[in-house]
Amino acid sequence: MFDMFHAWQEQAAKLEQGEITKEEYDQWRYKYPELDTSKHWAKVPSQAVSDMLMEEFQKIEKEEKKTAKKKKQK
Repeated sequence: MFDMFHAWQEQAAKLEQGEITKEEYDQWRYKYPELDTSKHWAKVPSQAVSDMLMEEFQKIEKEEKKTAKKKKQK
């Protein structure tokens, strides 16, 4: 959330300093985050990919628990 506020703050500061016009600022805010150049954004995987990764992580976790349990029994 901080990154989003920071991006807006940067654009407002550019407007106040005369680096961009009011029209440029308006275009940026109307099309935010599409026109955001602050590079504070990261791509988020789709729900299907996220679900697949979680399933695999859970399998790995189960295997690690089994391995740890076997080591304790020795």
